[in-house]
Amino acid sequence: RSDVTQFPLSFDSLKFDVQYVRNEENKQGSKSHAAQISSMSSDSSSNWFGSKSLAKSESEHNMTTSQTQNHDIEGTVVITAKATHKNADIISPFVIDPIIAVQSWNYMYPDDAIQTDPTNIMLAALDDYKTKPSEKTSMEIISGCSKGSSFTGFVHVLQQESSSSDETAESFCR
Repeated sequence: RSDVTQFPLSFDSLKFDVQYVRNEENKQGSKSHAAQISSMSSDSSSNWFGSKSLAKSESEHNMTTSQTQNHDIEGTVVITAKATHKNADIISPFVIDPIIAVQSWNYMYPDDAIQTDPTNIMLAALDDYKTKPSEKTSMEIISGCSKGSSFTGFVHVLQQESSSSDETAESFCR
Protein backbone atom coordinates (compact mmCIF):
# COMPACT_ATOMS: atom_id res chain seq x y z
CA ARG A 1 0.00 0.00 0.00
CA SER A 2 2.78 2.45 0.82
CA ASP A 3 5.49 3.16 -1.72
CA VAL A 4 8.71 5.15 -1.65
CA THR A 5 8.40 7.94 -4.19
CA GLN A 6 10.73 10.70 -5.33
CA PHE A 7 9.55 14.18 -4.42
CA PRO A 8 11.30 17.43 -5.44
CA LEU A 9 11.61 18.86 -1.94
CA SER A 10 14.62 21.11 -2.38
CA PHE A 11 17.04 22.06 -5.13
CA ASP A 12 20.37 20.71 -6.28
CA SER A 13 23.30 22.67 -4.92
CA LEU A 14 27.07 22.40 -4.93
CA LYS A 15 29.57 24.18 -2.73
CA PHE A 16 33.24 23.81 -3.57
CA ASP A 17 36.18 25.18 -1.59
CA VAL A 18 39.98 24.93 -1.86
CA GLN A 19 42.34 26.27 0.81
CA TYR A 20 46.04 25.97 1.53
CA VAL A 21 47.18 25.43 5.12
CA ARG A 22 50.85 25.99 5.80
CA ASN A 23 52.52 23.72 8.35
CA GLU A 24 54.06 26.17 10.80
CA GLU A 25 56.70 24.73 13.09
CA ASN A 26 55.77 25.09 16.75
CA LYS A 27 55.96 23.17 20.01
CA GLN A 28 52.75 21.24 19.32
CA GLY A 29 54.27 19.80 16.14
CA SER A 30 52.16 17.74 13.76
CA LYS A 31 49.04 17.80 15.93
CA SER A 32 48.66 21.56 15.49
CA HIS A 33 48.64 21.27 11.70
CA ALA A 34 46.22 18.35 11.86
CA ALA A 35 43.90 20.23 14.22
CA GLN A 36 43.81 23.24 11.91
CA ILE A 37 42.96 21.08 8.89
CA SER A 38 40.30 18.95 10.59
CA SER A 39 38.73 22.07 12.12
CA MET A 40 38.48 23.74 8.72
CA SER A 41 37.02 20.63 7.15
CA SER A 42 34.49 20.04 9.96
CA ASP A 43 33.35 23.67 9.82
CA SER A 44 32.43 23.17 6.20
CA SER A 45 30.38 20.00 6.78
CA SER A 46 28.96 20.09 10.33
CA ASN A 47 25.89 22.13 9.42
CA TRP A 48 25.02 19.72 6.64
CA PHE A 49 25.83 16.29 7.96
CA GLY A 50 25.45 16.55 11.72
CA SER A 51 26.99 13.87 13.91
CA LYS A 52 28.63 12.02 11.00
CA SER A 53 30.88 15.03 10.47
CA LEU A 54 32.45 14.48 13.91
CA ALA A 55 33.66 10.99 12.95
CA LYS A 56 34.82 12.36 9.59
CA SER A 57 36.76 15.14 11.32
CA GLU A 58 38.42 12.68 13.72
CA SER A 59 39.46 10.46 10.82
CA GLU A 60 40.92 13.44 8.94
CA HIS A 61 42.81 14.56 12.06
CA ASN A 62 44.34 11.10 12.57
CA MET A 63 45.31 10.81 8.89
CA THR A 64 46.93 14.26 8.82
CA THR A 65 48.78 13.61 12.10
CA SER A 66 50.14 10.37 10.65
CA GLN A 67 51.25 12.07 7.42
CA THR A 68 53.00 14.95 9.19
CA GLN A 69 54.77 12.58 11.59
CA ASN A 70 56.02 10.34 8.78
CA HIS A 71 56.88 13.03 6.22
CA ASP A 72 58.28 16.54 6.21
CA ILE A 73 55.07 18.35 5.20
CA GLU A 74 55.37 21.99 4.13
CA GLY A 75 51.64 22.50 3.80
CA THR A 76 48.37 20.92 2.77
CA VAL A 77 45.82 21.81 0.11
CA VAL A 78 42.34 21.01 1.45
CA ILE A 79 39.62 20.45 -1.16
CA THR A 80 36.00 20.21 0.02
CA ALA A 81 32.85 19.71 -1.99
CA LYS A 82 29.27 19.39 -0.72
CA ALA A 83 26.13 18.71 -2.69
CA THR A 84 22.44 18.52 -1.90
CA HIS A 85 20.09 16.54 -4.07
CA LYS A 86 16.69 17.98 -4.88
CA ASN A 87 14.67 14.77 -4.76
CA ALA A 88 13.71 13.39 -1.37
CA ASP A 89 12.48 9.84 -0.82
CA ILE A 90 9.00 10.05 0.69
CA ILE A 91 6.74 7.18 1.83
CA SER A 92 3.47 7.96 0.11
CA PRO A 93 0.75 7.29 0.93
CA PHE A 94 1.88 6.98 4.54
CA VAL A 95 -0.26 4.09 5.78
CA ILE A 96 0.39 2.71 9.26
CA ASP A 97 -0.93 -0.66 10.36
CA PRO A 98 -2.54 0.04 13.78
CA ILE A 99 -1.75 -3.41 15.18
CA ILE A 100 1.94 -3.11 14.28
CA ALA A 101 1.97 0.47 15.63
CA VAL A 102 0.60 -0.68 19.03
CA GLN A 103 3.04 -3.61 19.12
CA SER A 104 5.92 -1.23 18.33
CA TRP A 105 4.82 1.17 21.09
CA ASN A 106 4.52 -1.65 23.62
CA TYR A 107 7.96 -2.94 22.64
CA MET A 108 9.54 0.53 23.05
CA TYR A 109 7.70 1.43 26.25
CA PRO A 110 6.82 -1.74 28.21
CA ASP A 111 6.10 0.33 31.36
CA ASP A 112 3.63 2.50 29.41
CA ALA A 113 2.09 -0.22 27.24
CA ILE A 114 -1.11 0.47 25.33
CA GLN A 115 -3.92 -1.82 26.43
CA THR A 116 -6.34 -2.60 23.62
CA ASP A 117 -9.40 -3.53 25.63
CA PRO A 118 -12.47 -1.24 25.16
CA THR A 119 -12.18 0.42 28.60
CA ASN A 120 -8.54 1.45 28.11
CA ILE A 121 -9.23 2.63 24.55
CA MET A 122 -11.97 4.91 25.97
CA LEU A 123 -9.59 6.21 28.68
CA ALA A 124 -6.90 6.86 26.06
CA ALA A 125 -9.42 8.88 24.02
CA LEU A 126 -10.19 10.99 27.12
CA ASP A 127 -6.50 11.40 27.93
CA ASP A 128 -5.12 14.41 29.80
CA TYR A 129 -4.98 17.20 27.20
CA LYS A 130 -3.46 19.69 29.66
CA THR A 131 0.00 18.18 29.27
CA LYS A 132 1.88 19.56 26.27
CA PRO A 133 2.46 16.98 23.51
CA SER A 134 6.20 17.75 23.61
CA GLU A 135 6.29 16.60 27.25
CA LYS A 136 4.56 13.29 26.58
CA THR A 137 6.21 10.04 25.60
CA SER A 138 6.25 9.70 21.82
CA MET A 139 7.24 7.34 19.07
CA GLU A 140 8.86 9.15 16.17
CA ILE A 141 8.39 7.73 12.70
CA ILE A 142 10.55 8.64 9.73
CA SER A 143 8.45 9.11 6.62
CA GLY A 144 11.15 10.18 4.21
CA CYS A 145 14.68 11.43 3.77
CA SER A 146 16.65 13.92 1.77
CA LYS A 147 20.17 13.19 0.62
CA GLY A 148 23.47 14.94 0.29
CA SER A 149 27.03 14.10 -0.65
CA SER A 150 30.41 15.37 0.44
CA PHE A 151 34.03 14.97 -0.54
CA THR A 152 37.17 16.05 1.26
CA GLY A 153 40.56 15.65 -0.37
CA PHE A 154 44.06 16.51 0.83
CA VAL A 155 47.18 17.23 -1.17
CA HIS A 156 50.18 17.23 1.15
CA VAL A 157 53.07 19.31 -0.17
CA LEU A 158 56.39 17.76 0.84
CA GLN A 159 59.24 20.01 1.88
CA GLN A 160 62.33 19.36 -0.21
CA GLU A 161 65.67 20.86 0.46
CA SER A 162 68.42 20.71 -2.09
CA SER A 163 71.81 22.27 -2.49
CA SER A 164 73.38 23.12 -5.78
CA SER A 165 76.99 23.12 -6.78
CA ASP A 166 78.62 25.15 -9.47
CA GLU A 167 80.35 22.04 -10.71
CA THR A 168 78.79 20.46 -13.73
CA ALA A 169 79.36 17.06 -15.21
CA GLU A 170 81.60 18.62 -17.84
CA SER A 171 83.92 20.30 -15.38
CA PHE A 172 83.91 17.18 -13.23
CA CYS A 173 85.23 15.11 -16.14
CA ARG A 174 88.25 17.38 -16.82
